[in-house]
Amino acid sequence: MPYVKDTKNALVMRFEPIRSKEVTASLQAAFKQAIQQHFQIEPRELSCEALPSREVRKELLFYEGSEGGAGVLRHLAENAATLPELARRALEICHYDPNTLEDCADHQCGRACYECLLDYGNQPDHLYLDRASTRDFLAELSRSECHPAGGAGSRAERLTALRRRCDSRLEEDWLDRVDSLGLRLPSDAQYRIPQVFTRPDFYYGESNAAVYIDGPPHDTPDQIRDDDRITQALIEFGYIVIRFHHAAEWLAVFRRHPDVFGVPNE
Repeated sequence: MPYVKDTKNALVMRFEPIRSKEVTASLQAAFKQAIQQHFQIEPRELSCEALPSREVRKELLFYEGSEGGAGVLRHLAENAATLPELARRALEICHYDPNTLEDCADHQCGRACYECLLDYGNQPDHLYLDRASTRDFLAELSRSECHPAGGAGSRAERLTALRRRCDSRLEEDWLDRVDSLGLRLPSDAQYRIPQVFTRPDFYYGESNAAVYIDGPPHDTPDQIRDDDRITQALIEFGYIVIRFHHAAEWLAVFRRHPDVFGVPNE
């Protein structure tokens, strides 16, 4: 039997503690509308469904409609300012002033209407949708401060795990700088690349970037030649190689690679 396999950008949104089915369904509709409006994409470009089921809604799965997609979900996950902006947009969609939380709806909208949460794609949820149930939570999110973790678990947990794998104080200082600048955390530390017999200090899986934190021992002529050889070999295998010399201005290095680290908050 023939089948088709493709790849789509996806994002799972989980609210803790878990909200009721009615609240989660309303948040699902509000965030879907907010993402579409914020990033100016068509409804067919973004889909959303509850997990593990419509009856037991513990998480919301958003995914882009076409393979590759527009990249909006990755931007949402990695840009710390996006989620509060989406919460403000969702409040406006639900007819609330995001600053005062005043109800701006006219008499035609009670629990929900086709100007806010209702659409033809979520008709099975119309019974549960209630814009008032989302107001206070969205207001909290709109004032929140977000810290992208770069993977499963909280940012603090990932930083602790990465620090445990550091081989030097200089590597720990580099992680502290990444954190203070609000940049993406590496996906791994002391990552082995057997094709070149090397172990970068840090590795960014999505960018395929090998990051080295070069301390004073890397200043000797023999080590410089060895580092150059490793860099060239990695490039030939398709890796991005980024070196942070102990005497260099690290902020400038971060700024040269926004596709790997994101944009510093300074």
